[in-house]
Amino acid sequence: LDEFDYMNNRTLLIKSGTGTGKTFNTVKLVDTIRKTNKRKILSIVSRKSLAKQHETNFWNPKEGINIKIKNYETMNDEHLNDCDELVIQLDSIIKLDYRRWYGCILYLDEINSLIDYLRSSTTLRSKRMQIWQNFNMIIANCGWLIGIDADISDAVLEYFDDIDLSYNIVHNKYMNCKNKPAVDYTDKNKMIGVMKSKLKKNEHFVACFDSLRDQNIIIEELKQYCERKGLDCKQDYLIYSSSDGDDNTLVNVTVTWKDKYVFYSPKIVYGLDFNNEDPVDVFFFGKSTSVNPLQFSQMVARTRNIKKLHYFIEEHNIPLEFDTVE
Repeated sequence: LDEFDYMNNRTLLIKSGTGTGKTFNTVKLVDTIRKTNKRKILSIVSRKSLAKQHETNFWNPKEGINIKIKNYETMNDEHLNDCDELVIQLDSIIKLDYRRWYGCILYLDEINSLIDYLRSSTTLRSKRMQIWQNFNMIIANCGWLIGIDADISDAVLEYFDDIDLSYNIVHNKYMNCKNKPAVDYTDKNKMIGVMKSKLKKNEHFVACFDSLRDQNIIIEELKQYCERKGLDCKQDYLIYSSSDGDDNTLVNVTVTWKDKYVFYSPKIVYGLDFNNEDPVDVFFFGKSTSVNPLQFSQMVARTRNIKKLHYFIEEHNIPLEFDTVE
């Protein structure tokens, strides 16, 4: 990225796996462009939790990055266009006047999820066209666009082709979790048994689920196990879902998740970095209904220092309507 010629290239897409420093290095590039050209910064994300994480990512005085990006949730709507550095969730960009962001540095973190959300999210059903149009106008009028993700899908490339915007792609092939041991379970109960043994030994772990129902059932089973065995570990549970979890504890999970048993649903897919010094085991329970393979890898990779990955994924086969294309 240090060699990227941003003066003669307007759009950069960065493909780099989780835990490879892509966010830190991209923010450094954004800061470099800002200092050289004195432009406003606009970050658009698909999830509110990611907006909160950006407040931390953009403020790193130790590395000389002093961008006090403002979270749209902490501001009155009438002041959104007045600030020079803003992070906003996609649903709310209809509150922005694209003309006020002319020539800005546009940062699209987790761009795969952003484009997918823009195209298919049911929460946008009543206002999708309005958001789509404003999103396109912001892109057309920005000075620079930087999009990053662990993978750059065909859908992302097709979007830029559709709006006739040329782009440069940087692919970082370094893999942070390479050669980590992983166990594929065919029996969910056996994996739950491993979790129970770790509770008994007071060995903390992280567990993620793509089904809230499964998450609730398994957590309740583990709680009952602790009660039967007289284990005082429930106080160390941190549970996150659409209905549980304190978002304030997500500001710095490296601190709040240390020495805890962490359970989360797809509420947490990306945007959080658990930079644990001591390696911990990670468990994933999948029903193949709500997260795709890329999101599965992103969920488990929130933990940067994985000791061993344990996963159980139920097959979810959909019968084909036709036997041939004819």
